[in-house]
Order: sequence, then C-alpha cells, then structure tokens
Amino acid sequence: MKKAFIIILPVMLLAFVFAVFFFPFAGFNSGPPTVPTNPPDVQTTPPDVQTTPPDVPTNPPDVRTAPPTVQTIPPAAQPAAPLSSYPSPPAQGETEPVRYIFGRLSPAQQTVYERFRAALQGMDSGILISRAEARAIAPFELIDLYYAVLCDYPEIFWSDNYIYTGAVTRAGESGLSVTFTYTMSAAERDAAEQKIAAYTTACLNGLSADASDFDKILYVYEYIIRNTAYDASAQYNQDIVSVFLSGRSVCMGYTKATQYLLQRLGFTCATISGAAAGIGLHAWNLVEAEGDYYYLDTTWGDPDLARNSYASYDYFLVTGQDLAATHHANVVFSLPECTATRLNYFQVMNRQFDRYDRIVTIRAMREDLAAAGLAAVRFSSTAEYERAIDDLFDNQSIFQVTNNSSISYFLTDELRIITVLER
Repeated sequence: MKKAFIIILPVMLLAFVFAVFFFPFAGFNSGPPTVPTNPPDVQTTPPDVQTTPPDVPTNPPDVRTAPPTVQTIPPAAQPAAPLSSYPSPPAQGETEPVRYIFGRLSPAQQTVYERFRAALQGMDSGILISRAEARAIAPFELIDLYYAVLCDYPEIFWSDNYIYTGAVTRAGESGLSVTFTYTMSAAERDAAEQKIAAYTTACLNGLSADASDFDKILYVYEYIIRNTAYDASAQYNQDIVSVFLSGRSVCMGYTKATQYLLQRLGFTCATISGAAAGIGLHAWNLVEAEGDYYYLDTTWGDPDLARNSYASYDYFLVTGQDLAATHHANVVFSLPECTATRLNYFQVMNRQFDRYDRIVTIRAMREDLAAAGLAAVRFSSTAEYERAIDDLFDNQSIFQVTNNSSISYFLTDELRIITVLER
C-alpha cells in the first residue's frame, strides 16, 4: 500500500503525515470501477436459458447523480423504435481499432455481440434473440455480451442498461425480447459526439507525429490526468462524456477515456473491471504496445485529485505480476499474462535500480525534481528498497536532493517505489 509522508528540517525531527495514497473510493463512484449493474428484478428469463449471475460488474441505478452545473447534456428518455425480428447480423469486416473482447469470443457469441453492437449504435429500442442463439452463447450470458460491447466500444456512451423478457413472434418463434435504456436522445448524442471530436482533436494535435508507442501512451495518460478531476458526483461518470465534456469523472470514466484516445491512435486497448486492494470495485486498461500487452491504471496515476498538479507512474505499463499485488480482474474473457517490462515507465526512464547507491539515486532524484517537481525511483528487490528508505529518510540523506526545508514523499511498498515531491 502506498504511504504518503512529509519530512521537515531543522534538527532531527521527522514529522510524518501518513495517508493512504489510493483514493477514498466508495464503490465505483469513488474510484474503483464503476461498471454498470443490471437490476435482478427486471429480468424475466425463460427456464431453459442460463441464469448464472454475470461476472462482469454492472451499473447500479443510483450511480448517475444530479447533473453538475457544467454538464450541458441532460439525460433523456430512450427513443421509440420498433423491435426487429431476428435480422441477420452485420458483417464484422475490418475493424480498426481491434476490439479485444470480440476477438476472445466464439463465433456464436460474436454473432449475438454484433447484434447488440448494431442495435446500440443505431439507438434501437430493442432486438429479439432466439432461444437457439441464447443457448449457443454459453457460458456467456446476454448481460456479459452487452457489457462486452460497451467495454470494447467506449464511444457508445448513451446506453446504461437493458432488460429482457420472454417473447413470441406472430410466426410462433419464441425467444428473448431485449429492450435497451438510453441516457440521452439521438440529438443529444450527436451534440456530445461533436464536442468529443473537438476534445480529441485538441488533445491529439499536441502529439508528435513520430512519437514512439511509449510516448503516445504516456502523452494520453498525462493529458487525461492533468485535465480531469476525480469527482464521484459527476454525471455520466461511467462514460467518456464525463471526462471529455466536464473534466470530472471516476475510474470507469478515466479508463474508457484512456481507451478511446489510445484506440484513436491505433492501439488495441480494453477496459478491465474488477477490484483493487482496500477500495473495492475498480477499472483499468489492458493495452498492447510494440507486440506486448501491459496494464495501465490512469485513475491511480492521478493522486493529486484536487489540483491535477502531477502524475504518478507506479501503474504505467506494468506486468500482470505487478498488478496482481493490488488489483484483481473479474471478467469472463481470457487475459494475457503480461510479462513484458521493457516499456514500463521506470525501465524506459532508467529509474529502476538493482541496488541502492546514494550518489546515483540522489543525482537521479535531483535531475527529475529540477525538471518536473517530482522524482520517482524503483528498486528491483525489497532489501535494496528498504536500504534506500533507511538512508534517505531515517538518515535524512534526502536533503541532499533539495534545498527546501521540507519535502513530501510516497512509498509504494508493493512495487518498491519511492516518489518525492517538492511542495
């Protein structure tokens, strides 16, 4: 767990201010994933359709709170549209960007997924799923595929739930009638899309055309952190609208906004939901870069919630092993092992050390503090990490880094990272 401290001179007095670095999350609205929840009392499932509870987290009906004053797109009733009667799914064709979850599905699951995607993109009021289709998608359920579409397509931000009931057509076909709920009208969606397009252009125009994969991901990561405030009361905080239109969101908004921008840059990127140590539900990203998969947690990169004055890089392109110390995924699709380390922030920036050397560490910290007001170093072993803590803070060698009379620092014990800030 990350610990925050302030150390002050003169004399040998150390005044420690302990704080949990991870945010005071309360459910999805306070930081961990805010993936939607499908109320159990609205579903009527035919006896022969699987009813196992979904593994994908869902959005409770009370997560969308009163609209903030800066929000300009109020929710609206879903548009009226007739149910379609078992239309053939559209061809998948070439998909750019690659949709990660879709690629992990069976052909039968992909067929129903595509039915959901086409209906949601067209803002249809609902679709009919045959009993044969419902049986063929096992062990997935309809709710899994509905949220798979939303997690693959962050640009579909206008649907927050669905219900299904048994249905019979005039031709005598029995199946499931799926009805979607929408948070805005088609006109409001179009207005939001125009503003999102403007935000995206303004953001990505600042990126160098010859940037490496690492630089592109770092740019998006820092841009979202520096332009978004963590706010559990933000409207549409499960979607990209909250980040791009109001600059206020929670972890699901941060995650989907990161995914959306990285997909625009051609990366394969997925939204992963699950839980994080000490805070409960949470969401983060899986991203492929230079042929390897990494995990990325933009929300946990924004520790200075009120001021957006700096970013943390503890969970920037980390391995599955690093992530597992604090995060646990709860998804129904397969995930890669994520063992690559070459694009991890500390590796690329030459700030991971096999051993603690006071001169080398202090020189690195001094350079980074002068350049950005923040310095972070990581150690390969717990023994060297503890040696560094003893010397820098117990022996106060840290004051060779700065002329200030006080300095703040954070310790991420799970990843053996020391972060120092000048305040």
